[in-house]
Amino acid sequence: MNHQEVADRVLNTIGKNNIQAAAHCATRLRLVIKDESKIDQQALDDDADVKGTFETNGQYQIIIGPGDVDKVYDALIAKTGLRTCLKSGQFDMIVQKRMITYELPQQSLTAPI
Repeated sequence: MNHQEVADRVLNTIGKNNIQAAAHCATRLRLVIKDESKIDQQALDDDADVKGTFETNGQYQIIIGPGDVDKVYDALIAKTGLRTCLKSGQFDMIVQKRMITYELPQQSLTAPI
């Protein structure tokens, strides 16, 4: 697997400026996406290096696999200029803030953040 090329393909299908935050676990890229309608889902589904994708709890996750996801993540961070959110807990705070921002208006509730 060419990790730089996989990162390029992920960015082309999602949009370089469409990623608000990024992290990874042992097998998956964990992304907070600004506008999921801009994702070329078919391109990700057709990519042999992408094992699958799903959205959960405000995160768009791309399964890359163990031993490769960290290298793809590093390439993605370098190409986007995003700050890493792995150690600081910032990623979870961004996800929570995004969930509050998008869920509360649907419920007609307001809450201080």
